[in-house]
Amino acid sequence: MDRRRVRSRGLLGVGLLVLLGGLGAGCGDDSSPAEDAGRAGEDAGGRLDAATRTDAAVAMDAAVAMDAAVGADAAMGADAAVGADAATEEDAGASGDGGVDGGGVDGGPCDPGELLCGEVCADPMSDAANCGACGVACVDGASCVAGSCACDAPTTFCDPACVDLQRDAANCGACGVACVDGASCVAGSCACDAGLSFCDGACVDLAVDEASCGACGVACGAGEVCAGGSCVARESGCADGTREGFVGEASYPAVAACSGGFSQPGTRLATAPLCDHDAGNDADDPSGMGCAAADLCAPGWAICADGGALERRTAGSCGDALGGASDLFFAARATGPGSALCGPTGSNDVFGCGDLGQAANAASCAPLERFLTSSTGGLTGWDLGGSSVSEALNVTKPNAEQGGVLCCVDLAAVGCADGSREGFADLATYPDVASCAGGWDVPGIRQAAPACDRFAGDGGANPDGTGCNVEDLCAPGWHVCDSPADFGASSPDGCAGVVEGASGDYFFTAAVSGPGSGRCGGGSNDIFGCGTLGDPTSIGSCNSLNRFLSSSNDAAPWDLGGGSSSEASAAVKSGPADGGVLCCRD
Repeated sequence: MDRRRVRSRGLLGVGLLVLLGGLGAGCGDDSSPAEDAGRAGEDAGGRLDAATRTDAAVAMDAAVAMDAAVGADAAMGADAAVGADAATEEDAGASGDGGVDGGGVDGGPCDPGELLCGEVCADPMSDAANCGACGVACVDGASCVAGSCACDAPTTFCDPACVDLQRDAANCGACGVACVDGASCVAGSCACDAGLSFCDGACVDLAVDEASCGACGVACGAGEVCAGGSCVARESGCADGTREGFVGEASYPAVAACSGGFSQPGTRLATAPLCDHDAGNDADDPSGMGCAAADLCAPGWAICADGGALERRTAGSCGDALGGASDLFFAARATGPGSALCGPTGSNDVFGCGDLGQAANAASCAPLERFLTSSTGGLTGWDLGGSSVSEALNVTKPNAEQGGVLCCVDLAAVGCADGSREGFADLATYPDVASCAGGWDVPGIRQAAPACDRFAGDGGANPDGTGCNVEDLCAPGWHVCDSPADFGASSPDGCAGVVEGASGDYFFTAAVSGPGSGRCGGGSNDIFGCGTLGDPTSIGSCNSLNRFLSSSNDAAPWDLGGGSSSEASAAVKSGPADGGVLCCRD
């Protein structure tokens, strides 16, 4: 505002005050002009306190009073008010405040009712970033209503956010009421997601949950898994709990032949189950409608990839795949380019074990012996599709007749390269440590990498470990435990579970040596592990490893060389008996 204009109006007010004083005297009023002006200012609603007002302010109030008394133009009244504003502005400037804090005052940057918040004019009654006062921000999902933050409908404030109590799993029906994992909030109530059931405070899949298998509270026993809602022996390998080939888990702990149907085409790419392993000739639906070939294998097992996968887990042939029956075929994932050849390319033919179909090329497919193709006759339980070059992608089984698939145990779960562990047998109790029997002829217990592509172990086709080192006894994703601390962290109770029910002497070595005298640490003297062979260790230095071998107490098939201080670099084992190595998960 132009202050010079305000002052000119002040002079006009003083002139009128003089005129008003003259008129008052002419009327015979005994009051002084100043008193009359003060009373007129009070009557007109003057804003300044009579005890503190300046003469100029009193004069302005008197001018306003005169305008009101004589019916002056309303604009004059406004001017008078502006004059008062000007006085206020001058006072603010004199005080050093630097300007008007609020809005709606002549000379300020903001409209009436607004606040200057930083460099922004904000309406504190509706601005969500400055609600009620500058800097008071509403949370996401809330609006500023009449100067207070309020959650937008239909949400409710549950510190620190606005949430929908009908759908928010962390605040379902009321603030702080959280749904368990696997449940969603539906209409304000927690409900388990599709396929899950509520059991003892949790949403679980009754088809595979070992604590609630088929029904809440039905727990599977030791060595069992839940498959298709039923507890089956973990070693069975087949989803329905019975194997039709490679019968006898003791003889074939890592491979099984499993009968049943499947409707999802393909064996080459069918690596994931589709019906929660609810398949097999003893399942509720032997035809396997809605199931893949992989559903015929138990949890922790998968369709054997090729001949090499089978050979690692057997004595090197299809052997007992038929279990004494006939007119059967059990498929691996193996296929090839045609002409009875197995190979990494092509999807021609389906290879496996059995007596159906035709003889496979022994050199490329061993130990797989047979294959089926679209031209194979006499098939009632198999459908290879109409193509002559993509049977492995199109194959289905309309019923449980004439066999099924070859299932191999998951080596990454077992820890041993041959698919069977000799100690720490309970996978649930010992998921990160395994004792694996077998031999090796590459000297030394400290090796950087396998030497024979892990083609070793007492349960495979190379039990003596020809061309192998200690690392070849461990499965992919595992290694020979490389320190007392590594073993201690992997085994919850030390050497206690190294074997179960074994008789005779045995020793399973870690990649640990020492300076001598049964101590673990620096040096290549002695080798340390768990077992009954050898001598007790100095437990203080070896953590829970309890035995050690040296060149003075070894015995065949263990051979630690003739040296007295280099056993760790000389150790070999000529056969599968009397132990092997301790494997820890990577």
